[in-house]
Amino acid sequence: MSGQDGNRGYLIQSIIALLESLNDNDWTTVTIEADHISDKVDVAWQGIKGTKVSQVKSSINQISKSNAVKWASELKEQSKANEYILILVGPCSQSVAKMGSYNTVLIPCPKNMDINGLLREACHLLAIFLEKNSIYAQSFLHREAMANALVTKLSTFASHGISLSRYDFVNLLRDWCSSVSRDTNYMWEQVSFEHQRGLENAIAGRRLGPSDVIHCPELSICNEIKTELDRSHLYWITGNKGCGKSITAWQVAKKFYDEGFIVCRPDYSSEPAKLLKSLVNDSNKILVIDDAQQYSNDFISRLSERACSTLKIIFTSTFIDFNIPSPALISPSLANKEIQNALIKRRSEVLPIVQSFDDDISDSYMGTSLENRLIQCSTQKSPWEFFWVLRGGWKTARKEFERIQQITNANLIISIIAARQISSCDAGISISRLIEYTETEGVKPQEFDKAISQLESLGLITISDDILRTKHISYADRLISECFNSKNYNSWPASVDMVLKILLDDTVGLEGVYWLLQSIDLTDATRFESKKLWLSMLNPLKTRCKQEWKQSEWAIGCYYYLIRFFDISSEELNSDEEHLLQWFTSGFGRKAIFSQEIANHLINLGNRIEPNLSSEQVKRLFEKVDSDRLVRLANEISVSDFYSFGELINRLTYFHPTWVENFLLSFDWSRIAKLINKTIPEYRGSVDKLIESVFLLTNLGKEKIDYRYVTDSKPFIIKCYEADPINAVNAFTGVFWRCLGFYPHFLRGGRNPTTQQLNIAKDIVSKLSPELMAKAMYNLVSRDLENLARSLSVISEIDECFIQNLLVKLDQNRFNKSINTDWKKQSDELQHLISFFGVKSKKEPARSWISLNRDNIEGALHPIFIGLAPEIAIEFFTDGTQLKLFDKENRWHDTVFALASLAEHDENTSIEIVEKYFDEIEDSLYKLTLDPPHLILIFFRIIHSLSIDLFSRLVCRINLEDPRALKTINQLNKTQEKERKNYLKLARLAMGLGGEIANLGQSLNDKLKNNKKG
Repeated sequence: MSGQDGNRGYLIQSIIALLESLNDNDWTTVTIEADHISDKVDVAWQGIKGTKVSQVKSSINQISKSNAVKWASELKEQSKANEYILILVGPCSQSVAKMGSYNTVLIPCPKNMDINGLLREACHLLAIFLEKNSIYAQSFLHREAMANALVTKLSTFASHGISLSRYDFVNLLRDWCSSVSRDTNYMWEQVSFEHQRGLENAIAGRRLGPSDVIHCPELSICNEIKTELDRSHLYWITGNKGCGKSITAWQVAKKFYDEGFIVCRPDYSSEPAKLLKSLVNDSNKILVIDDAQQYSNDFISRLSERACSTLKIIFTSTFIDFNIPSPALISPSLANKEIQNALIKRRSEVLPIVQSFDDDISDSYMGTSLENRLIQCSTQKSPWEFFWVLRGGWKTARKEFERIQQITNANLIISIIAARQISSCDAGISISRLIEYTETEGVKPQEFDKAISQLESLGLITISDDILRTKHISYADRLISECFNSKNYNSWPASVDMVLKILLDDTVGLEGVYWLLQSIDLTDATRFESKKLWLSMLNPLKTRCKQEWKQSEWAIGCYYYLIRFFDISSEELNSDEEHLLQWFTSGFGRKAIFSQEIANHLINLGNRIEPNLSSEQVKRLFEKVDSDRLVRLANEISVSDFYSFGELINRLTYFHPTWVENFLLSFDWSRIAKLINKTIPEYRGSVDKLIESVFLLTNLGKEKIDYRYVTDSKPFIIKCYEADPINAVNAFTGVFWRCLGFYPHFLRGGRNPTTQQLNIAKDIVSKLSPELMAKAMYNLVSRDLENLARSLSVISEIDECFIQNLLVKLDQNRFNKSINTDWKKQSDELQHLISFFGVKSKKEPARSWISLNRDNIEGALHPIFIGLAPEIAIEFFTDGTQLKLFDKENRWHDTVFALASLAEHDENTSIEIVEKYFDEIEDSLYKLTLDPPHLILIFFRIIHSLSIDLFSRLVCRINLEDPRALKTINQLNKTQEKERKNYLKLARLAMGLGGEIANLGQSLNDKLKNNKKG
């Protein structure tokens, strides 16, 4: 370590000691370089709760997870304390940022290696500390000087091993503040906008101020406010908490700052009268009075009188009882839409920030896209909620629910608030009603007041006009999940009783009841035997559903959850038959969705091994459906209801009732076909579902298949492709899979599309332009690669020339550059796609693409890339870079392909590769695979062809008494009957080969047979 590095390390250590000391209220003494505890302890705090020790690690180089684990382990093992914390300063990998803790050692999110930034944070914490201890500091500059002085003081103490008591620390600050002359006027703090934070501050939900004006999206209202201030000098922005008042005011102020105005705000501790007296209009100024509701009407009036061309004033406040002249109300819906549009334009900047909070957001096929999350954000009630949803704020519910257990009755109270918020469809619960609930649970008034106060101060609940809510409806839903987690089993009786009271309260609307039933569904408290806890709601709630369904479609949804929770007996089905038949034909939308869910559940109940309800009884029920009413619905349907109605028809005709023929005769398909071909591509999923449903209904059990539903919809399918060539074909799974037979091969059961199906499919694909697809391939994310692969799997089977025609139109270099990130990480989506571009004997152009991206690929080369470009794989191996013979799903198809390609290209190096990866091969052989057994035999044959000695050594390594092998064999014998039979086939295939592998096959055969008997 250089002298400069060492000095920086000691300086950071002192700053961190200061930050933690200012932020922690429980310490009585602090010691830097606490060698008396351990040489691994940089800072130690003693207090009532015991000893807290920390190690501070800073580096200009990236800190890895292995570093963090090592340091945390050393701190824990080599020191004795009640609390351990590892504080990291400097660049860190994403895995480190997400650690949180290791072996009970807290590892907070790492801090940036920014000395000035750390000192600014110290100034902010010092201001809070001074205020809590009633110490007056005259200005920001004063606090800044004290923060720097404290760092120096702590460094001095560290060099002598001296501890500093909290009492002396506070007195030191008092002395410094009292020694400064108060003659200078620091009532108005000047704002410079020099220090700017990134967008992460807004996404994190922090309070926004002058340091956020550059990176936060600017609302259009800013220009309106600027124009008004230019002509009338005073403006008032008002609205609810979190609507964006403060940042809007500061962004407007920045516009004046750029024109030469001085921007000022009141010092936080200044008295209003002194603020007025000290205000000097000696230059162009703009004052920002944020949170003006904290000032008196007299102060606001007097200050407003001072507004003029050289003294502009912006007030912000929540709604107050004061005559505000022409206030600006920020429209939450407009603000959210503008923020959404701004963030979409900054996608590359926004995505990694959001992912640091919520790793569900990604471009992968199974991830949630940033675009979809932003759409969800745009529907929220305020910009604060926008950013809360953006960062997946509900994910903190589990930790927060656990942490508030130390507050008496806090878990019960917040659970009641959450349940009432859900059951009121986000309206919340009044304080008086909440008191009624808590009193029945024995909560004392003083305990109630304290818990409410602490929950509000923690930001877990909000109170507005005596109405309480959690911070978001999604958060309320997560709290209910935590409430009924098995970890909180001891509190279930009180929690179940509380929720039952709400569910059985007739003043709660059935929509709210449905929402609450949905929240408790799939929790530990509604599974298996635990369902009995809720049994008292069954009859009264079912009765209410049957009485109120004409007034509320939610009654049908609630009924569905009741039979989902408690099933339904033969007698109950007979009793409810009349209502069920009415519901099945009652309408579209939710009525149809809820009805099909009921129908589907009844089918599943009838198909159980030991059913309480016979399949025959369900069949008889569906036979009684009023087909005339169903026809009337079908012939009145609009495109938006295609999906729900298609699902309903699909379920009601499961047993092919006799009324199907009459339904089809009366069904006005010509009207539907016209609607389809006039509609917009956004409805492709709904159209696909209806086509699939009526096609299957029409052709069930018939030899001559009627394809008119597909052929009549061809113009719409082509229109959808032209609008979105990448995703369209994959979106029509009903058409291409169910109607035309182009299922994925593993789902076909040996059946292939008929000549008629192939001809219809060819007619559609012939109208799909390869050029349009090529143009769409230059701006793809991982998710799009998967959809493209799925589309091409269908298209290429229908028209084998399509991909060649596509390549003629495709700028391959441009395409490869556009998916640079996928090449770097060898994404699953790219692995799926690339196989469609390497099917010929030379495996081109996939082979060339891999070569082109050779230096871009990070990590071990995956099997599909080894198989397509064995020469690149051998280069990797020769250079010492890892290869991956098995993917994470242990699929043998790609492994066999990779090994066969390697063997064909270079036998000698292939032998070396197999020898190096013997352990990996052996481990994979012990793991359960769902692949056809002959693939493993092919793998062995390839190795045998490479070297008999290599083959013998591999076979000798395999030990069926190995715990890994026994685990798989036990799993096969107990729960995987279909796979067990496949492994028996593998054993018999091996037995037929003779030699050592035949003995191995015999041993496997015996274990699978004997264990099954046992």
